[in-house]
Amino acid sequence: MRTSVCNIVRLLGALAMLSFFAAPLKADPIVVLTPGGTGATNINSTETFIVGTTDAAGMLTVVLSNNTNVTFEALRFFQDVGVQTVPWQGTAMPLFSEAFANNFSIDFLQGDQGTGIAPNTSFTVTFTGFTPGTTILANATVPEPTTLLLLGAGLAGVALRKRFRRGQSSD
Repeated sequence: MRTSVCNIVRLLGALAMLSFFAAPLKADPIVVLTPGGTGATNINSTETFIVGTTDAAGMLTVVLSNNTNVTFEALRFFQDVGVQTVPWQGTAMPLFSEAFANNFSIDFLQGDQGTGIAPNTSFTVTFTGFTPGTTILANATVPEPTTLLLLGAGLAGVALRKRFRRGQSSD
């Protein structure tokens, strides 16, 4: 009796292990950016654009090129509908050194060690582990010229005020 109970327990354990390992493993959604690539699709503005749709295996590889006259300081990839079961992950060195992600997007930022994506630079983006048929969109971020102008005007105003006060105190 004891032997048959032990054999049944062993059989159930073996079946449990088989069902665990036989089930398809779902990979985490990963985005990898690498410099270079041929046959690039041009990015002509910072407007949102469609990168592509993942295949039956949940993969997509595209080559993109910054066809603007400014360096991209950030790049955001996101899906049009739905969410992945786990947060996206990604790496983009040397282009971007920081990444922030959730279950439907990932933001790559230039950070302290990244170079950004200079004008007329091609790069390859590989998506793996996504739900098949996921449409990926993207948009790039560049520094705003008006923000820099506003900062410069503010600093000039502070300098003029200090100079004006210094001139009044010597009278």
